[in-house]
Amino acid sequence: MSDIEIGRFFIEKHIFVNVNTNQDKFNSFCIMIEKLYAVVAGECEFDNLDSPANHEVLLSGHLYGALMAEKL
Repeated sequence: MSDIEIGRFFIEKHIFVNVNTNQDKFNSFCIMIEKLYAVVAGECEFDNLDSPANHEVLLSGHLYGALMAEKL
């Protein structure tokens, strides 16, 4: 495989796997960069990982660990 084919394969299989087109992947990446700059500049706050909206983002091991620590 050429370098370009490997890059496309990597982007397709490992970057924003829930998005179908490269344009949408690029737009999602740009939004994430804008959010990062806003957080660093103090224009917005960090996301609350304890929020129920973010529970699907966390790995199951993190959730189980948080529950165990809370119960202990």
